[in-house]
Amino acid sequence: MSSENPAPEPVEGDSTPIEGESDPIDDKSSSFRVGIVVVAILAVFAAGLLTGTFIGGDGDDDAAPASPLIESNGAASDDLAASPPATEFGSGNDDLAASPPAADANAVDLVAPQPTGVVFNPFTEVDYGSGPCAPAEGAVHRLLEFGDAPALCIDPSASYTAVIDTSAGVVEVALDTANTPGTVNNFVNLARYGYYDNTLIHRSDPSIGILQAGSPHTNNANDPGPGYTIWDEGSGFAYRPGLLAMARTAEPNSADAQFFFTVTDAASLLDAQGDSVVFGQITAGLDALTAILNTHQDQPGNDFGGAPNPPAAINTITIHTTVPIAQQPAATSPQTSYRPFTEVDYGAGPCAPAEGAVERVLEFGDAPALCIDPSASYTAVIDTSAGVVEVALDTANTPGTVNNFVNLARYGYYDNTLIHRSDPSIGILQAGSPHTNNANDPGPGYTIWDEGSGFAYRPGLLAMARTAEPNSADAQFFFTVTDAASLLDAQGDSVVFGQITAGLDALTAILNTHQDQPGNDFGGAPNPPAAINTITIHTTAAPN
Repeated sequence: MSSENPAPEPVEGDSTPIEGESDPIDDKSSSFRVGIVVVAILAVFAAGLLTGTFIGGDGDDDAAPASPLIESNGAASDDLAASPPATEFGSGNDDLAASPPAADANAVDLVAPQPTGVVFNPFTEVDYGSGPCAPAEGAVHRLLEFGDAPALCIDPSASYTAVIDTSAGVVEVALDTANTPGTVNNFVNLARYGYYDNTLIHRSDPSIGILQAGSPHTNNANDPGPGYTIWDEGSGFAYRPGLLAMARTAEPNSADAQFFFTVTDAASLLDAQGDSVVFGQITAGLDALTAILNTHQDQPGNDFGGAPNPPAAINTITIHTTVPIAQQPAATSPQTSYRPFTEVDYGAGPCAPAEGAVERVLEFGDAPALCIDPSASYTAVIDTSAGVVEVALDTANTPGTVNNFVNLARYGYYDNTLIHRSDPSIGILQAGSPHTNNANDPGPGYTIWDEGSGFAYRPGLLAMARTAEPNSADAQFFFTVTDAASLLDAQGDSVVFGQITAGLDALTAILNTHQDQPGNDFGGAPNPPAAINTITIHTTAAPN
């Protein structure tokens, strides 16, 4: 196919604690007396859980004994046409909880179903503090001490994913803003201030299946914390593998910064306590946490049992935000008409694994089958040579286009490719050509149906590049970066399928390096060359 671009010419593109396991009793002839003893031990243990005896405290808390449980101190070218010449796009001591990941066609439930006994008490306006809010992109200077809990810094209607880079691999957690907005707000703000960066997972306890972290001052459970505590947003929680929860002392409302992951079924032993607020669901990386828990070593004299050996670290925690499509700047005009894919519009091509394919694939025999869950939310994290760009993908209105983009990204199609076109006259950057790194790329071997027309273009959108022919988009895409993109409105047939939620500044920096290239029908390109290193897809399943 020919090349794809947007325009004054169409845009085208080719297109506690439980410190040890009891010995098994396998003698079938054991006496009745032994059974009574076992029952008595279990009763004492349960009582300890209920009273908080096993939940560790920060050592400074005299109100209740610290407990080891879970505590913390806390092909053709794709076009996009424009007016004047249309443009083408050539193609405290805190404690924990958990639950197992599911598939999306690869999505995982936001938070595992909780028992009917759970009672959520979400923050109201008066429950937030007056502390500062870190910038969404992260603070320049790390902060460890604060005068008050944070003000409301997040958008409770948005979706937040914590990407936790550990020494054993990356863990992704979908945070529950719907039921625990105050707890999520606290965690997100601390993460953005770098509070958790380069700290240890200071506690492991296989007997209750947990890993605890979040102590930057001491790297142990007796950490002074950030200087405040937050309200409990619920009680009666059930713990199973795959959850993220706040650690706390036996005192109500004593959580501050420490948290724990529930890794194995043994975490259900915490159910009798149930007061460590669960505020997230692990959607990827439970295997990394399992590997860390398997390195547990008992530490005599440690009230909390032990720690990983060798030490395990949290390198960074990065927060990704997905703004609800309904709240995003409209990419529509009164003339916009969506035509979402139906079942018969998908192809029969393969679906990459949700975690990404092992082998990169650039050629396909057909467009992909339905590989995503259209009811889930997807965020594309695009690592460019100028910084990270995050895009909330619009599965509601353009499920087929999102499905195509997500599948190609998971196959590594876009990795280590150039942003091959820049055009300040229409405010766009174009990319997605792994074979040629220009608009005249053969593409993946198929095209997809247009899912709408009459689009309006403004800064901060992601759209498909196509030729002047209908249904000619394949893989190339473009970002709208400046107001000049509105020149494309007269064309309006390049399908908008995402909203940039972070990193528009990085794209602006790239566009500012534009250099005209005589003889290049598409105007020019960034100089020095700008690259897309990787595109990673984060999935948040629709709440049950």
